[in-house]
Amino acid sequence: MSVNSLRIVVLLLLILIVGLYFYTDKQQQYFQATAEPAAKKILRDISSWNAADMRRHLSPQASNTLSDQQLHTLLVRYRPLGRLVSVNELFFSNLMSVFSLLGETRVSYSGTAIFENGPGSFTLTLIRLDNIYYIYSFNLSAD
Repeated sequence: MSVNSLRIVVLLLLILIVGLYFYTDKQQQYFQATAEPAAKKILRDISSWNAADMRRHLSPQASNTLSDQQLHTLLVRYRPLGRLVSVNELFFSNLMSVFSLLGETRVSYSGTAIFENGPGSFTLTLIRLDNIYYIYSFNLSAD
């Protein structure tokens, strides 16, 4: 490969990286207004640790892969935390935003929350279907 070809490849990669940086920044601003309030509402709703409340917020993909027994096991594990009191901060995942370029709109947040019986750390990925956000994946651990 010649030096000029290498320079062109490096320049194109640099343009791509800068473009993705600006794209994810715009996505973060957009999702701050739409997905962030939805994420907080979903977290409040599912902190009842009731199967019906959880199922209502699951995406079809998540609901189809999660059996009733698996859901029951998860809820039993999370129930001792109690209801959600507050969400401290939501950290937007730029990487998930980039992947949304290739398919369905997904937005991922991580953060910490305070429950009635102590703090917990979570990762929540939402998928937007018909302008409504649903849980695509959810992970919670007590701190």
